[in-house]
Amino acid sequence: MSDQTDTGNRGVKKGWADPEFDDGDWRTCTLPGFWEQWEDMRIDGAVWFRKTVSIPDAWAGQDLNLSLGPIDDFDVTCFNGVEVGRTGEETPSFWTHPRKYSVPAELVRAGDAVIAVRVFDRFGEGGFAGARSQMRLLQQKNDTAQEIELHGAWTYKVEQALESRPWSRDRAAAICRRNRAVRDIRILPPDSTMP
Repeated sequence: MSDQTDTGNRGVKKGWADPEFDDGDWRTCTLPGFWEQWEDMRIDGAVWFRKTVSIPDAWAGQDLNLSLGPIDDFDVTCFNGVEVGRTGEETPSFWTHPRKYSVPAELVRAGDAVIAVRVFDRFGEGGFAGARSQMRLLQQKNDTAQEIELHGAWTYKVEQALESRPWSRDRAAAICRRNRAVRDIRILPPDSTMP
């Protein structure tokens, strides 16, 4: 059984990352969580999530850390309409890798800001797989200062619904073997031999 294929990011072309986009007709969910646990969401594919947060005056023009915890499987994350990070298949154990992205100071203005995340799930469960405490936004220079909690209510919309493929032991074993092989790759100088 092969993995589901991402046919491209259609949501960004529709403006779903833009802060001015009206997501009033999108459904509401509580994150973190897997969307297969929600009503009518037994799908693989691409789902967009959006959250509006209020940036304090003191944070304006400051670099921020955006933490979302692990996302299953892949993500593209935007802040105020600009991509600030992505995690794909190139990352070992991508489905358990905590997402931590830097938000550059030029994107940070006092008042409302929109975080938009496109998640692509190619098999098994999809969504935000971490703990509530992993979902937060804070200043880079002052990690002990005030933080904005990102868990809780978000809006979401399905971009691409694919028939759900269950997680199997064979699939799990294949992924583990592939990730182990990636970790074991060694880069050697051209004149050396493998030990």
